[in-house]
Amino acid sequence: MSRPHPAHELMYILEGQADVTDGDGTQTSVGPGDAIFVGRGTVNRLSIHGDLKKIFVIAEG
Repeated sequence: MSRPHPAHELMYILEGQADVTDGDGTQTSVGPGDAIFVGRGTVNRLSIHGDLKKIFVIAEG
């Protein structure tokens, strides 16, 4: 389900694969070494394929 993010989020993928689908339907595949920034209010969906390890930071400001 796509939803607006309540805060800013920065993710760094350590292991695994996922697809990020933006509100307009654009899909991007991500894997180890990729970083993703999602701004507050952004509508998207993260579809994880198997196990995913990530480091993430959430900022409300």
